[in-house]
Amino acid sequence: MEMTATEFKNGETIPVKYACDGDNVSPEIEITDSDNKGYYILVMDDPDAPGALFTHWIIYNIPATVKKIKGNIDKNEVTEDGFYQGVNDFNKIGYDGPCPPGNSTHRYYFILYKTDNFIDKKRVTSSEIFPMVEPLKNKIEFYSTYSRTKK
Repeated sequence: MEMTATEFKNGETIPVKYACDGDNVSPEIEITDSDNKGYYILVMDDPDAPGALFTHWIIYNIPATVKKIKGNIDKNEVTEDGFYQGVNDFNKIGYDGPCPPGNSTHRYYFILYKTDNFIDKKRVTSSEIFPMVEPLKNKIEFYSTYSRTKK
């Protein structure tokens, strides 16, 4: 199983388009996986946030037959593609991009989990999703960084 963002790679800077300083839209994610059984769960976290891990995106119930999560996905609890989106730590449904305070550079981890189970709950939060994904062994991740632009 592999995962990449189409416009930035592991360790690179996230383009401003995907951050609070830009359009704040979700990136396109490509998945390579020969096993089409089960479901994906994608979580985007900032481990450098003041105080605690900060979750920017939870999208789940993505059938393993899906090879691309389109960019600029709608911010509904169930997307037009039928994927579920959780409540991020901004207390909003869907994606909210990088927005680190001040001049700091933060890392943003995109973690893709694979499960056999459909999650029969809408609007899951980070405190609900983490106990579900922690025992999953089938996962991959990459990280990119972001610093605020000067205004």
